[in-house]
Amino acid sequence: MQNGAPGEIVGLGPMLMSGYHGNGAASAEATWTDAQGEKWLRTGDLGRLDEEGFLYVVDRKKDMILSGGQNISQAQALIDWTNARVGKQQRIRAVVPRPTLPRNANGKVLKRELRRELAHLVF
Repeated sequence: MQNGAPGEIVGLGPMLMSGYHGNGAASAEATWTDAQGEKWLRTGDLGRLDEEGFLYVVDRKKDMILSGGQNISQAQALIDWTNARVGKQQRIRAVVPRPTLPRNANGKVLKRELRRELAHLVF
């Protein structure tokens, strides 16, 4: 990766996994082989190097939402999948991931608070 240009972060070392046992396809997807034939582990993180060589993590290559033990693609893929399966009046325009929902003392979701928090977003 060139200085300042974002790219996928990969790692090489004796303590990193070299692949998945008995699963060549998953190993090929999880590793990258350089010109010298060494296998590097793909982290799934995107980063950039500054002029001094410091690495900054800037994003995830594939953002996933974990729900009930299932990985769900977020953003446009999730919107497209949902909208293909619901009626026109139920379609969604955006997804806003949150670690928790605001709740009252009885555990009921405070929709009014959610609306206030999201009012500044333009969908």
